[in-house]
Amino acid sequence: MLFNLSESCQIILWKTWYLRCLRYKLVIFV
Repeated sequence: MLFNLSESCQIILWKTWYLRCLRYKLVIFV
């Protein structure tokens, strides 16, 4: 259970970081 929770947390963090990167790239390109 704990391992599963931490795994999902890592995925959420990765997704937010990825979206942030995309946002920065969009700002740079625009």
